[in-house]
Amino acid sequence: MFAIYGVKRILEAKNQEEVAEVLKELFKPVAPSMVFTDKPNHALNSHHDRIDQEFLQWHHLGNGFDTKPGIYKSERTNRFVMPKLMGKSSTNYVYVGDSIHDADSVRITFDVHSNLELWNSGMNAFFIYRDSENKSQFRNLGEYKFNGWQKIKKTLYVNSNLQKYFLLINLNNKGALAVDNIRIEILKDSNWNNVYFQDFEQPSESIKFPYKEYVDSSFEEHIENNVGINNSRALKINSILEKSNLDISKRPKDYSINYQINKNLLVVIPTILSNRKFKNQINSEVKKLKEEINQTKKYLTHENEYLSLGNLINCWNAVKHFYPYQENKKLDWDEVFIQLISEKEDLTTGLMLKRLIAFLDDGHGEVYDSLSLKKKYAPFLIDQHSKRAIIEEVLIDSLQFLKGHEIISINDIHFEKFFEQQEKYISASNANQKKRKLGNYLIGGLESDSASLILKAPDGTKIDYNWRYTLTPNVYLQLLKTRTKQSPVSKLGPELVYIDASLTGEENYDQFDSLIKNSDVVIIDGRKKPSNSFQNLIGHFFQEKDTTKWMYVPKITIPDYNGDINYKSYGWEITPSEKPYNGKIFYLIGGKTFSYGESVAAYFQKLDNVTLIGKTTAGANGNVNSFILPGGFTIRYTGMKVLKHDGSQLHGIGIIPDIHVERTPEGIAAGKDEVLEKAIELATAYTDSLSSLE
Repeated sequence: MFAIYGVKRILEAKNQEEVAEVLKELFKPVAPSMVFTDKPNHALNSHHDRIDQEFLQWHHLGNGFDTKPGIYKSERTNRFVMPKLMGKSSTNYVYVGDSIHDADSVRITFDVHSNLELWNSGMNAFFIYRDSENKSQFRNLGEYKFNGWQKIKKTLYVNSNLQKYFLLINLNNKGALAVDNIRIEILKDSNWNNVYFQDFEQPSESIKFPYKEYVDSSFEEHIENNVGINNSRALKINSILEKSNLDISKRPKDYSINYQINKNLLVVIPTILSNRKFKNQINSEVKKLKEEINQTKKYLTHENEYLSLGNLINCWNAVKHFYPYQENKKLDWDEVFIQLISEKEDLTTGLMLKRLIAFLDDGHGEVYDSLSLKKKYAPFLIDQHSKRAIIEEVLIDSLQFLKGHEIISINDIHFEKFFEQQEKYISASNANQKKRKLGNYLIGGLESDSASLILKAPDGTKIDYNWRYTLTPNVYLQLLKTRTKQSPVSKLGPELVYIDASLTGEENYDQFDSLIKNSDVVIIDGRKKPSNSFQNLIGHFFQEKDTTKWMYVPKITIPDYNGDINYKSYGWEITPSEKPYNGKIFYLIGGKTFSYGESVAAYFQKLDNVTLIGKTTAGANGNVNSFILPGGFTIRYTGMKVLKHDGSQLHGIGIIPDIHVERTPEGIAAGKDEVLEKAIELATAYTDSLSSLE
């Protein structure tokens, strides 16, 4: 929202001087250390070498916007963070009463002393109880920020039995609380009755922590003398926050980075800040800015220039700072931005974002909008074969005759021309994957949409065909699943076993183990995405433990990949089984061997007893980073750098087979699988050679 509001303010400026003033006004509340100047080579004064000063710096592993816990996160040096207690993070302290009371209302009173050390510290209080239906009810008593003693008194309407009740007090951030004189009263028949009181002078047995996993000590250890009212005994809640454990031993060489906005305006951005509290003036300016930004939400309801340019700026900043293949791409991001701005009159917000992500040449790169959730599907799978778009699979029996047909034109536009029009909106690691992704887009659309196609059969016959998008995602996936008739693990000959990696996992282990241990040759089909647990079976083919690191998340401290980039490395630890398989393996790969599938294929590629057969893989691997933009747009791209196990580049290149074979339209139409047939041919020749040696 800040970018959208900023675009509005900048577009309202009448000249460059006003632009400069608007920028200063925008950033002062949120980044008061930034300097806007007309002096070239301006440097910020730095006091970060003082021994008594803590310095603050952001360390980014990916963009850190993903809402799910994972490898991508952003952390700040010298920040207080919540330690782990028994597997959970909490500063919560809980008191409990076990008696049952019939109440119209409940009144909670307690004295609390706050000693808050940071401007954003505070406390929350909650009353939790089980009602007449034994359902948990969670009532907020409020958030408080003060220093010294204060009496908290809240009345809640409940109209229920209180079967068990808790007072929960939560200390936020750094500081301490002392709690004294907790009293709970209930209102019944117009009379208030005291049902619970605790002054901690002689704690009763009912005072306890009902949820032991939240704390690492007993309740009594937190009752201290001389901290309550009139120096009495009270409950002491100390901060359990601790400093973040980021590696901050190596400070960056530069304390700031400069950007030339125009010939008369330079912005100097500090990369290190001193640890100091915000001033009240800054707090008031932040509040004012938030109120103004909230007024901008009205621009999210329809397509407009503020939304479009604001989202472009947000997305452009994210990928140019965090996309891990900067060294491979070597893009001039300023030129990219200028080009997109020049095209903005002809593009919707969604198309402009897709144009930007397409510059990454990233197989994971996608832009989703609210219409994506309404997408339905045609009953086909389309793939790229010998530079042609071929209907590879049909999910409805009555349309099986379309298998192997080539798409010649779409809505009277020749496919090659259609591809040229669309490829600038498709992010893919290479041209073949672009056409494959275009095929995926073709089979999905809104139910009101349709496509008029000219198809060519393998024998050259052309037909007109119109399709509509009628299948829901669940129906489409179910039909796709029912078309797969191959057994996960099967014998193709006396000494030959076939394993479909997409269907085989730990749940098939007994069948898997019994068949491969007596086989001289195994064919593993990795052309589709392997099952999630297939990686746990890889150890059955390794003779030695493998601890190779091949995934690298960039650790970014300076914008735009300036300075030294460090990486946090990952790999799968492969442990051999007790009796690993040592026979011959033919591993099948193709253009749909993608991401996780390439991770699995890379392990087999390094084995001496493996031959790779098929087509080059997609060349797009690594966990996805994602973030959400105003207006309902979700952006996805690869967040980590993945290399081959020998340290060479995988991105955009893929895993190259030892023997190149691909399916043909004629084979698809006839129900043949030339890649599997080649593997069986080679496997048979191998077993025959073994027999001749006996």
